[in-house]
Amino acid sequence: MPYMPVDKYRLTSMEEPTDKMLAQLMKSACAEANKRAAEAERAYFAELSELVEKTRRNWEERRAAQTE
Repeated sequence: MPYMPVDKYRLTSMEEPTDKMLAQLMKSACAEANKRAAEAERAYFAELSELVEKTRRNWEERRAAQTE
């Protein structure tokens, strides 16, 4: 198979990737998956923190209303 940069290779190609190219493709896919997972985790915990703060304020308001 002639040299083909990894970013130009498509898995639907009729030509099989070399072992080196396949390893590079898998490494690239892993890096992208890790990046997306880290962003999803950050967004999840940001949303969770927001929900906790909202719930805490709600309970404080209820407690204040009961003591009046």
